[in-house]
Amino acid sequence: MNHKRVERIWRREGLKVPRRQPKRGRLWLASGSCVRRRAEHRDHVWSYDFVFDRTHDGKPLRMLTIVDEYTRECLAIDVERGLRSRGQQVGGAQDLGDGGAQTRGMVGDGQE
Repeated sequence: MNHKRVERIWRREGLKVPRRQPKRGRLWLASGSCVRRRAEHRDHVWSYDFVFDRTHDGKPLRMLTIVDEYTRECLAIDVERGLRSRGQQVGGAQDLGDGGAQTRGMVGDGQE
């Protein structure tokens, strides 16, 4: 069902319609001052991201994943009950990779 139709029904029933959230701004300026380049070869760009989940008994499970952007190969997954420091964990997890010479790194930002 379309969101506009839902809002119309809510208004007809006298319910309060929540305001729409504005779209997020871009990470770069219109002048192109910050251009994100694509990976050109293997081990050129690695990205890391934190993934959070819960086990069947409700305990937290945190994973740090490192992915090669060119091959889309997962280089390392660090799974723990609690990851303490971003810098400390990323430094340790990069050692888990296959030892390639990484040129640049990217961070997964925002919530998925």
